[in-house]
Amino acid sequence: MNKIVKFYLILNSSQKKSLFFLIFLMGLGMVFETVGIGLLIPAVNMLLQYEKTTYHLVIERYIDISMFDQLQLFVIGVTFLLGFFLLKVIFLTFLSWNQSKFAFSIQETTSLRIYHQYITKPYKFFMDENSSKVIKNTINECVNLSSITVATSLILSEFFVIIGLSTLLIYYKPFAALTVIFTLILLSLSFYLLT
Repeated sequence: MNKIVKFYLILNSSQKKSLFFLIFLMGLGMVFETVGIGLLIPAVNMLLQYEKTTYHLVIERYIDISMFDQLQLFVIGVTFLLGFFLLKVIFLTFLSWNQSKFAFSIQETTSLRIYHQYITKPYKFFMDENSSKVIKNTINECVNLSSITVATSLILSEFFVIIGLSTLLIYYKPFAALTVIFTLILLSLSFYLLT
């Protein structure tokens, strides 16, 4: 927790706003991923079965599908799915771009701050200090911070997706989903403790 606070203190005000915007985008990404997987099962069922299913009844609340024949329903359903997944890919690309932009803005500002601190040091400091340490601190440590930021944002994004998918599974099949989740947690903990 202490490292999270230290990381947050490194950020300037615009980067703090970008961080909260990025977390919001990750939440939206979770919604897109969950809805995308949640759409597959009803879509495949509805498109492959010619008789009415419960999915038809849900759609009939909003649209009168009796005026369409089976081929038209198939084309509309596939078009809707392709449109949704295209929108999802565009959004996830935008999210990935924002994650990279955020990480490299942190690298840039941190590197400039460290450089500015070194440039204001007296000349005697550079005579006594090893130049490789100065270069390491100015460049390599900032690159490491950027890499850690990218990795952490990806882990956080995937964690959001796992929460969304677990919620979806619990909604569809609560007993089976909870059994699988607890079994995976138990296996993960035993693997972690035994290795």
